[in-house]
Amino acid sequence: MNSFLPINHRPASGFTLLELMVAMAIFALLAAAGWKLFQVLMQTRERADVQAAQLLAAQEAYLQLLRDSRELVARPVSGPDPSQPQGALLLAPDQLALTREAPPDPRFPQQVRLQRIVYRLDQDRLVRERYARADQVSAGVPSRLVLLRGVSNWQVQVLNPDPLSQWPASATVSGSAQAPTALEQAGNVPLGLEVRFEQHGQPLLWRFVLTGPTEKLRQTLSAVMPAAPASSTPPTGAP
Repeated sequence: MNSFLPINHRPASGFTLLELMVAMAIFALLAAAGWKLFQVLMQTRERADVQAAQLLAAQEAYLQLLRDSRELVARPVSGPDPSQPQGALLLAPDQLALTREAPPDPRFPQQVRLQRIVYRLDQDRLVRERYARADQVSAGVPSRLVLLRGVSNWQVQVLNPDPLSQWPASATVSGSAQAPTALEQAGNVPLGLEVRFEQHGQPLLWRFVLTGPTEKLRQTLSAVMPAAPASSTPPTGAP
């Protein structure tokens, strides 16, 4: 007698080839989208790092110019021509120069040292040159420091109060019709300073307030100013 066992027809477990191909296609699309998003995030981070570095460099350059302007001393310096002293603040198309008090030396606490600072644009770089001795600029070798890179459209004006593109400016002494001497004109300091430029295409505007020297300060500094050239006609009011 033959006995028949029941046969259970169950589907085989696993994926079909079509299902596997669809899953791989979905995974490839998700991987491509994730990689593209990762690239965008990395590029955004790199741009943010570059902008942060540029902003930090601009802040350091601003603080450096601010310190120099605050330490500005209304004292002209001797130039190659003794009869033509250079201004305490000199603004020319290619440079901005000023005389500042040097940081104190603990070895000589009573000694006042003056430095000559020159800002100039070297191609696309803003350079600060420091001369250790203010009256020996023509013979000295400055220490150079690159403050900013990627600088364009560099423009500097003095505010007195009207903007001027050159300083010292020709003017008469306040309250007098007499033209100022070269020494007096070189010792004048404007009321403010305005700097406009672009850093990697980003426009920037800086303004600085310059404290003009009082009459007492002028008299104090006159003892260390370069001697005025001898003249056959004494100035008005001379003894």
